[in-house]
Amino acid sequence: MLQLFRNNHFANALILLPLAIGLHVFLFFGSGDIRSETDGWLFRQLSGDGQIEPLWNGIISGVFVFFQAVFINRLAIIHRLNNEINILPGFLWLFWSAFHPDMMGLNGIHPALLFTLVGMNDLMRCFKKRRRALNVFNAGLFFSLASLFYFPLLVAIVFGLFMLFVFLSIRFPEPQQYLVGLGVPYFLALSYAYFSGSLESFFYLQWEVHEMWGLFSGIELEDPQWVILGLSVLLMMISVANIPFYHAKKEIFSQRKISMLFYYVLFSIIGVLSLSQFDLTYLLLLLWPLTIFISDSLYNLKNPVISELVIWLFIGISFFMQYEFLF
Repeated sequence: MLQLFRNNHFANALILLPLAIGLHVFLFFGSGDIRSETDGWLFRQLSGDGQIEPLWNGIISGVFVFFQAVFINRLAIIHRLNNEINILPGFLWLFWSAFHPDMMGLNGIHPALLFTLVGMNDLMRCFKKRRRALNVFNAGLFFSLASLFYFPLLVAIVFGLFMLFVFLSIRFPEPQQYLVGLGVPYFLALSYAYFSGSLESFFYLQWEVHEMWGLFSGIELEDPQWVILGLSVLLMMISVANIPFYHAKKEIFSQRKISMLFYYVLFSIIGVLSLSQFDLTYLLLLLWPLTIFISDSLYNLKNPVISELVIWLFIGISFFMQYEFLF
């Protein structure tokens, strides 16, 4: 299986689409509820009453996950984040994003995560470029759009500012370009809300309804959910422990981009504090960079049989957690 994903062929990438939708077959028999407490104003506007046909819930969420997987692979390949070209990160993402039914289904995090990946690509493109005004503007624009779909991604806006000042040797007028990019989606959203007479609704749905520090009011998770949370923490610890390996044999700019991903994970962990109530969907923000790191670790194992077993373990966990009610 590892050999299959070493080739960045279009046919290999296309296999991910039916696999992504197939993993969401579970949703075909669900309720069709696509609302989450952490959804932003824009997603609530687009989702209407928060109900969708279960069939479309599975298909649309599967398509979103597919494009996320494709973009994760694109980031890893274009920015040389892995030691060798492969599309394993996207394959891992399909199963990690389906680790538990609570992480699946159409809600604000899926379009928000796609915009986050696009913004991250623009931020990484700022390295080695002298004329990067458009990339700086786009990074702010897409991080801002992401927060309108999924409130906790406000942390991505702060992350982008931190990266500009710390990693990218920011020059005038780049801070202003980033802030203008941030402001455009909110200006358009506020203008629409004002002219449609729903300005109060905008402020309520985008900010007031989200109770900060909700994490400390108690985390109500069942045993299977704790298992997935524990597994996510384990993957994070493995990634952190292997930081020297991920930096080895890479050019300086690739090393800095890898460090950027680790800072993103750190900011996402801090972003947990913005949740009014913790749920497993938030793990999606933390897990996607880890697919890049873990894929490197799997290819680095001297015994490929162990790597194969680990991949099949991820696949088994994904299917078992979805259909555990049958056992």
